[in-house]
Amino acid sequence: MARKHLILFVWLALGASALGSSPSNLIVSASPDPSVGRSLKITITNRSSRKVTATAKVDMIGNRTDTISDVALGARETTTLTIPNAQPATTALTIPLPVAVSVTAVGGEAEWSGNVHFWSARRGADGPPLLLASAQLWQSQDGTWTGPNDLSAKATARYDDRALYLRAEVTDDVFHQPFSLGEAWKGDGLQIAIDPNWSRRSDATESVEFGLALTPGGPQVYRSTPLVGVMPGATLSVKRDGDCTTYDAAIPWSQLGVKAVRPPRTIGFALLLNDNDGGSREGWLSYGDGIAAAKRADRYGTLTLLP
Repeated sequence: MARKHLILFVWLALGASALGSSPSNLIVSASPDPSVGRSLKITITNRSSRKVTATAKVDMIGNRTDTISDVALGARETTTLTIPNAQPATTALTIPLPVAVSVTAVGGEAEWSGNVHFWSARRGADGPPLLLASAQLWQSQDGTWTGPNDLSAKATARYDDRALYLRAEVTDDVFHQPFSLGEAWKGDGLQIAIDPNWSRRSDATESVEFGLALTPGGPQVYRSTPLVGVMPGATLSVKRDGDCTTYDAAIPWSQLGVKAVRPPRTIGFALLLNDNDGGSREGWLSYGDGIAAAKRADRYGTLTLLP
């Protein structure tokens, strides 16, 4: 399936009440709306000491154009605008692919660009499936990806007050995992990185990274950062049926540095599915980035926790 990005451009036109104020006093950004999983939230901050009236024009190329006029911003005030259905609900195959977003203020003095992801989970109920089954999501190390029967996965997430629950149904023509603990990433299994406060840092100092693997010693949830070792309180069951391996994990919020989950909330989330057919690590399919090539939270995807 060809990768299709929806490019959004946002221009902010200052009204007469902004006279004497500079556009450079505006800060703009885009993120998934935490109350509606596929909608986009545009945030505008006025850093000046003067009132600003703005018009937001959102051009979704190939889809539609939205114009929101007379957005009043008081001195040092922040407001948000919701753009519904920024990623149309088509097939689950589109969810792993980000929407490329560019947000620009008058003259380009305030701008933001990046990828926005729309995966979500609900309290006590699975969110939409995340399908890793595309060549666009494959990164080679020593091998090639020949299609979904070679390696693919359907992942879902839900949560409650105690834990985040992750389920991954993995199709792999050859299962090979002779490693354990801190070396399990070399064989078949999953690596997950979570930035609970969605800091989007250029490092991973506020993130938790861990792996899910069926090792020779049994299922293991092994944390590699910030603490190293088997994750206390986490559980993992793994079932194999032919070419299908199903991972069911419960990760306590306390191990992610989260004291209380108050939805709606968006967290940074990256998932990597490793492939080893009996030799070395061939490569991986991934949702987001920031695990393998570099440890960077600003390259993660996101998971939006809905009520």
